[in-house]
Amino acid sequence: MPSIKVAHLREQGQEMLLFPLSSSFGFKPSLDQNSILADLERLAHRAGLAGKAAAFWEAGGRTYFLGPRPWFSFLQRISLAMVWANVNREISY
Repeated sequence: MPSIKVAHLREQGQEMLLFPLSSSFGFKPSLDQNSILADLERLAHRAGLAGKAAAFWEAGGRTYFLGPRPWFSFLQRISLAMVWANVNREISY
């Protein structure tokens, strides 16, 4: 059964689902990225986790993210290593 790791956090009064993804995520069209992120959020909700999802990946030694616009200033301060350090759940699907 496949699974995916997630950092489920409560930060600034918000439930956050931070998904560390491979660099290949960054090469996908934005429509596909948004669809994947929505699917990950649904998987997390089905597993009993609350919150909005954000994806993190690295390319060229730099961390990139995709997530809710209101969280932008918070998310831009997070590295992929920080997401991995906070992984506390694994969702099987």
